Amino acid sequence: MKLFRRKRLRELYILALLITILMSYLFYLNDSNNYSRKVYARNGVIDLTDWNLHREIKLKLVGSWEYYPDELLSFEEIKNRDSKSKNYFHFPGIWTKDIWSLHSDVGNGFGTFRLKVLLPRQEMQLALYSQEQATAYRFFIENMELGGAGRVGKSKKDYLPLTVPSIFFFDTYKNEINIILQISNFDHRKGGPRKNIYLGTQSNLLKLKSDESQRDIFVSGILFAFILYHISIFIYRRREITNFIFSIFCLIVFLRVLTTGEILLVSIFPFINYEILIRVEYFSLFTGSAFGMHFLRLVFPYDFPARFIKISYIKALVFNLLLFTSIKFFTYFLPIFQFIMFIEIVFGLSFLVKSIRKRRKNSFFISLGFVPVILFTINDVLYSNDLLDTGYYLHYGFMILLFFQSFILSFKYSKIMDLNEELNDNLERKVLRRTDQLKKEIQERKVLNDELEETMRIISRDLKLAQKIQEKILPRKTGGDTFFEYVYEYMPLQIVGGDFINIEKFDGKLRYMICDITGHGIQASLITFIIKSEYEELKMKIETPHEILLELNYLFLSKYRSLELNFPCFIADIFFKEEKLIYSSAGFPEQFVVGKNRVEGLGATSPMLGFPIREMYQDREVEFPSGSKFISFSDGIIESQNRAMEFFGNQNYKKMVVDILDNNDIRNALDIILKKEEQFRNGSPRMDDLTIFLLEKY
Repeated sequence: MKLFRRKRLRELYILALLITILMSYLFYLNDSNNYSRKVYARNGVIDLTDWNLHREIKLKLVGSWEYYPDELLSFEEIKNRDSKSKNYFHFPGIWTKDIWSLHSDVGNGFGTFRLKVLLPRQEMQLALYSQEQATAYRFFIENMELGGAGRVGKSKKDYLPLTVPSIFFFDTYKNEINIILQISNFDHRKGGPRKNIYLGTQSNLLKLKSDESQRDIFVSGILFAFILYHISIFIYRRREITNFIFSIFCLIVFLRVLTTGEILLVSIFPFINYEILIRVEYFSLFTGSAFGMHFLRLVFPYDFPARFIKISYIKALVFNLLLFTSIKFFTYFLPIFQFIMFIEIVFGLSFLVKSIRKRRKNSFFISLGFVPVILFTINDVLYSNDLLDTGYYLHYGFMILLFFQSFILSFKYSKIMDLNEELNDNLERKVLRRTDQLKKEIQERKVLNDELEETMRIISRDLKLAQKIQEKILPRKTGGDTFFEYVYEYMPLQIVGGDFINIEKFDGKLRYMICDITGHGIQASLITFIIKSEYEELKMKIETPHEILLELNYLFLSKYRSLELNFPCFIADIFFKEEKLIYSSAGFPEQFVVGKNRVEGLGATSPMLGFPIREMYQDREVEFPSGSKFISFSDGIIESQNRAMEFFGNQNYKKMVVDILDNNDIRNALDIILKKEEQFRNGSPRMDDLTIFLLEKY
């Protein structure tokens, strides 16, 4: 029996080690998926003419930028400067010459940075992703302001600090752009562009930021669940003080996750200011190690001295009292704290090794859990001091610790269950009871199968009803009068889909609207019902397309905020007697107007709906005389793929559409486009809902 238990325990040790290696490898792959390549600027210029920006996930803009200290300049002012007066600044970096100076103005300053970027082609939809800078910044593309964090200024009275990562979208129409960055700092010892700035396509960087936010949210959710779980155990069993201390440890790491990386605390509490934010971050740093060591003391009371824990708490108390002073003052003591924490970690590791050598219960698993926490803590310290260009990874290490803590709890309660089973009735009664239970389970499964079949029939009926309802809310597929004629085709990926269009004729114009909901099936179709309901209230009341988009965006950021929706939308007013078309596009693919010897693309005027953008939506007007044709489509057609994984949109789609419209009426053109799309896929399934709309003005 003892031999069997030893063999089983050895297998558990091997399993735990393999899981640790696997999780570490997964974290490595996770970071590799966000792979960024450095592009070095020389004398304020970066050459990207040979780069494929659609293939690169993100490009890190490092190297020498033009630098204009103690000035907040516009692009025009920089152009008029004498080239001999240029200074250069290596990105990322800080402008503080002596960070250990005791002067009150250490790190203070403001400045303007400029980087000229040579692009591979003219028309591109690009984005900038900036990590936190010290401590207020603003981005421009030439004279167009993109946004920033906080408010830049030339004095402490004029500026407002805030260090949060931000993403900015912009469209380019030439193969050269100038990035202007203004930074102000009057609060931190380390001022300037101390963190990375990335360039990439809008879709790549948006997905990157979304993935990073979702990872932080995922880790935060798990931490919060563990806090509640261990607190509930403590409430149920007050003698289990270990669970209470571990829940506090989880809470501190939870605060650390919220104040680093994507800094989710600002998203949760937008009103929070910079001083509170940095104090919460430093509180989590100063306090975490004390509770971590206290937890180990409770688990291994004979190996972790009580005096060591008292010293750890005194250290945390002293450094937390410093948080009541100014930011510049208490940040001086960060290296001292980190040195003490390093000594604390060394002692903690020695005590863990001691517990393993003495074969304390669960010492192997606890050590496996704490080693990644310690390693990632060291990484975070080096990264926060700009000594490593990695990121904040403590929460990943803590996930491993949570896994082993859960494993230990499961193992503990499993042993309790085993003990209870040994105290049960004799084996014969167990067999009889188990047999009766199996019979009951078989009967229950039969009932469940019948219920499942009935549920599937109900779902099938409901889906057909949803299909009929969706067909009713969509306009007729052909229509027109003396001024115009239109035809469209809607092909959902499943029975119902997430594309929605609306056509309304009033006041001498035709108002056309199309949106594309993320996802497919019944979930996406339900969202279209919401959009239909809200749009019906707005389309006749509001005069211009951009005002409708603005109102829809407000509704989905307030009334439907819990849905967390982001989706593109396009609205156009086509006038019958006036030769014009006015449109506004929120992140929608480029639509086309085709006339005699003229093809005009209707590009996006603003980001997708669902984002709290700082700029107003805009209308654009294009010529639309008699004989002009308008083609609109969702991204389902341009993202169709063949067996070679090529996109339909990459096969000179624009030229093909123009050729078809020049030689056919809109009805025949629609049939030809659909046939060509099907031929291109060559049997490959469609990956998205597909909508194509054609209109001709007489």
